[in-house]
Amino acid sequence: MSVSGGQVNGAAAGAGVVLTLFGVAAFSTKGIIAKLAYGHGVDPIVLMTLRMLIAVPLFWLLLLIAASATKVECSRSDLGRVLVAGFLGYYVAQFLDLVALQTVSATLGRLILFTYPSFVVLLMMIAERRAPPRGRVLAMAVCYVGLSMALLGGGMDAFRATWSGAVMMLISAMLFACYYVTAGDLSRRLGVYRFSAFAMSAAGVGVVVHYLLSQPVAALLGQPLVVYGYAFAMAVGVTVLPVILILEGMRRIATETSAVLNLAGPMFTFLLAWAVLGERLSAVQWIGFAVVIGAGWLLGRAGNASEPSRTRPTSGPGS
Repeated sequence: MSVSGGQVNGAAAGAGVVLTLFGVAAFSTKGIIAKLAYGHGVDPIVLMTLRMLIAVPLFWLLLLIAASATKVECSRSDLGRVLVAGFLGYYVAQFLDLVALQTVSATLGRLILFTYPSFVVLLMMIAERRAPPRGRVLAMAVCYVGLSMALLGGGMDAFRATWSGAVMMLISAMLFACYYVTAGDLSRRLGVYRFSAFAMSAAGVGVVVHYLLSQPVAALLGQPLVVYGYAFAMAVGVTVLPVILILEGMRRIATETSAVLNLAGPMFTFLLAWAVLGERLSAVQWIGFAVVIGAGWLLGRAGNASEPSRTRPTSGPGS
């Protein structure tokens, strides 16, 4: 029995949706795993260093396996952009994210990071020297109204205890937006494995230098066994595997579809935080949660419509 092209395309699209959702779900576990690891007294930079020491070699291994498919030359300019993107997105932004998770709940942390599309709009506005459309300005305003509701809806005492972490998360979202804009189309043009290996290596150097300047080397060897398990889970399950799943998914579905599926990230995080950590949201926070996700969808949709050829980054915020 013959199979029509429509059936083949439909099957590919279905597989793309499943792969992308699994990747988004995996990314969403980072805050949960970090919170569990902090319960054993590990310092954020120690956890991050262990994660990088495992993840970076795996990305280089993937690059070696896929070397035959990577034929595009990497110019010095391209290499510089990749290294800057990796340093900002995978080191500075991720470090601020992990530090903030010591005081901010996993759910709110993920929600704050989800404001990054608004920073992308601002950066593109500055780079192109033009004012954004009114619809985007309105979506950005709505996004921050929702974020304020989510942050203040838990009461002033809770806000006072978490405001510094919330600021760190906002800076992390802004830096991820810089990564997004800097990366541009490099991932697709150079190949995902080459891009990821170079970007992760730049971040890894920053993390290791940071660690050596702030912690004794022996701290890496003196952690409880369960911490190494969490670090391995973050390296493989939250870093390497999701990148592959989402990129393989993006090969099979439209960019707009992939962007919409990424909206499931905060919801996955909330469900896991509720089930594993016992986190709860008030009614006002729920409304703010929905408002931020809706505004993020509008910003992402507007960006996809106006920039059809622009490649999205290989991972979402909080990866």
